Amino acid sequence: MRLIKFLKDQGLYLAGSLILAISLFVYVSSTNQGSQNNQAQQQINSGNFFSSLASQRKAKVNLPLQLDVNDIRYFVTGAPENVTVQLSGPSALVTAAINTKNFEVYANLRDLTLGNHTVTLKVRGLTKDIVAQVIPSKISINLAQRATRNIPVKVQYNEDNVAQGYDIGNPKSSIQTVQITGAAEQVARVQQVVAQLVIPNNTKKSINQRVQLQALDSNGNLVDVVMTPQITNVNLPITPGNGKKAIPVQLKAIGTNASGYTLTANVNEISIFGKQQVLNDIKQVVVQVDVSGITTNTTKKVAIQSFEGVKQFEPATISVNIQPNGNHSNASSSSSSSSSSASSTDSKDAVSQDQDANEDSAQVTTKNNK
Repeated sequence: MRLIKFLKDQGLYLAGSLILAISLFVYVSSTNQGSQNNQAQQQINSGNFFSSLASQRKAKVNLPLQLDVNDIRYFVTGAPENVTVQLSGPSALVTAAINTKNFEVYANLRDLTLGNHTVTLKVRGLTKDIVAQVIPSKISINLAQRATRNIPVKVQYNEDNVAQGYDIGNPKSSIQTVQITGAAEQVARVQQVVAQLVIPNNTKKSINQRVQLQALDSNGNLVDVVMTPQITNVNLPITPGNGKKAIPVQLKAIGTNASGYTLTANVNEISIFGKQQVLNDIKQVVVQVDVSGITTNTTKKVAIQSFEGVKQFEPATISVNIQPNGNHSNASSSSSSSSSSASSTDSKDAVSQDQDANEDSAQVTTKNNK
């Protein structure tokens, strides 16, 4: 009986142990499988990263050149503003360096003396896995004593391009004085700083321009210095003044049988002087000559009459030759009436101090009175 009881108790223990063992086996198997999957994914990701690092790339990038120098005492000439750097290395690192540009190219000038030097350009800020080649690798520079001066701005322009009869006012620059900085020798050469206006030919309006300033020596040559500021705005007033203008002379016969004569003047045009605004509107001068009763070749002198806005005519008097055409003796009253009427109508289109059609006169026609 004891044996049977013992076997029963041992059977229960064995069954429990078996169930526990199976449960532990299932748990450990599932845990190991998850760990293996994670390790596999990590290996894949790590493979991609190292694959990216393993691929090589070459690329060029432009960077400003940094000069390590005491720029309070010295001034450097000859150095380029920008240089090219060729990068070689892992593709991911080269791409990141180009995008961020967190490195620089520099020239160490702090231990140099005054004068000309050839210096080697170096790169700093790059990871050691990237190889950098600077193009050019060496540059020639001049290290000079630094100097600074303040110079007033002078406006220059070609007065001949302003239309005749127009007055030129005083130019005004938005910048009165500039500071020039550079090598002491070059700064000493500067005689003036100019704003050179570009004026079109026959200009009749005021000029407003944005102008690049220039530092010039005594011969008008450009000097290599730095100016602050470099640009100014310039206004040049141009207004109508007293001018001169040449206008054509038109002869007009008036009086009895006016169409029966040929008129010829000793000049084809005259010069007028006065306010440019008035001169701009004058088209011609019409000289009216009374031919009544003339039967032979006759020469008359006709005075050019002035009016407001015109100070002078040159010549003030012209000579007109009157040549009868041969039918003047057959003049009729109707012809005389017609000629007088036409003269009256034409006089409305002229500007003159004398509107008497029975006297010789010169009338100035304007653009508005054609």
